[in-house]
Amino acid sequence: MKFKKINWLLAAALLVGVWATAVLPNVQAQGQNLLRNPGFEEGHYNQDGIVEITVPNGWRMHWSNAETNIFGGDAATARPETVVWNIADAPPNERSLFWKDGSYTVKIFKGYAPMWAAMSQDVSGLQVGRRYRLVAPVYVDIVAGYEGGQKVAPADPRQGRVRLGAGPVGAPWRADNIDYSGWWTAETINPFYLAYPTFIHEFTAASADMTVWIEVVSNFPHPNNGFFIDAVGLYALDEVRPVAPAAPPASPGGQPAAPAAPPAAPLPAPTPRADGSVVHVVQSGDTLWTIAIRYASALDMTPEEALPAIQERNNNPAFISVGDELLITGTKGDTDEFRTITAISGNSVTIDSALSHDHTRPDGETFDPSELNIYVANVSRSVVFRSADPTQRGHFMAMHNPAVSDIHFAQFKDLGRTDKTRLIDDPPAHPTFPGNGTNPRKAVRLVF
Repeated sequence: MKFKKINWLLAAALLVGVWATAVLPNVQAQGQNLLRNPGFEEGHYNQDGIVEITVPNGWRMHWSNAETNIFGGDAATARPETVVWNIADAPPNERSLFWKDGSYTVKIFKGYAPMWAAMSQDVSGLQVGRRYRLVAPVYVDIVAGYEGGQKVAPADPRQGRVRLGAGPVGAPWRADNIDYSGWWTAETINPFYLAYPTFIHEFTAASADMTVWIEVVSNFPHPNNGFFIDAVGLYALDEVRPVAPAAPPASPGGQPAAPAAPPAAPLPAPTPRADGSVVHVVQSGDTLWTIAIRYASALDMTPEEALPAIQERNNNPAFISVGDELLITGTKGDTDEFRTITAISGNSVTIDSALSHDHTRPDGETFDPSELNIYVANVSRSVVFRSADPTQRGHFMAMHNPAVSDIHFAQFKDLGRTDKTRLIDDPPAHPTFPGNGTNPRKAVRLVF
């Protein structure tokens, strides 16, 4: 596909592996997500050949086994099970609970035994002395029992725990030289159980290469000790602190090894448009959720509040799945093309056949080609038709064409000029009911 830029019409744009734009209020960005496979969309494997331990590519799992008296518990821990769960395999009522975005989430769980587990990833190219922000949404699915078919959370607020950390590469799990956040529990986070809090830990890079950690604990043998993790992020902050550099390790020849090249600084803050909005160019690894996390503090919102705000501003993009049909709009005559998604891997989408046309902006003398965007629409999911300027509301007309009489999964927003909640007020030129023209009749949204 030869797209130079695609308007962020649907979440298809996030996963097709092309440029996309998201319109945001005027805020300062922290730069791109520095983690590999942060949303777990880029494949997974069985760690150490253990069938019950499925881990996203780029990550490793760690766990406690047969360890007693963790955090006051009196039963021995057991190795958990981990899965990288595809949303297509989940019951419909759970899809909005455990997925932040994309098609995959990580589930760590063990029934009737205490559990202490962690995920880690080695990160390179950090700038020594720079502050970094590690962000991890974790759903705490610890279930003490069931009443009327509903989950019941533990009464003890300290039986479940979450913490984040960053330390030297090669440091063993739970080592003293890992910079940990301290433990979050239901005493410090509300809601905590059966909820999806977003945990944030900021640290100063002590070396160019470090390991980041996400740890979860349940110290009691509940019927279900589970945790879901999705859409994590690591971002560089605009703050640098002096750090005494460690002596570089010796090379095999006895000479000090060359220091790592300084990494690129965080991306500069984008320039606001005239209306104060900012266009965020989606980078590899970005998702709706990581963008919401990145801009939440500047928006004076929680990430949970920022996510729907950004979705609303961008026509509520939705998930894409294998089997969905995409419309790639044409730019030269009748060149629209429909293709079906056959596979999704990370930020790449495979379609059932190659495109027949080159979908690039046409040249022209009467308009600026840079202002013309190429759209990709997911016609199997919700498509939004709306007026570009809500103060000059347009119409959707489908007349004399039976082919468009059957419309599904579409929203019509900011269309039509007739407000049914107010009295009709026709224009002065109306032959029968002249008025001021503030609420003309028959200026409806849809015309068939």
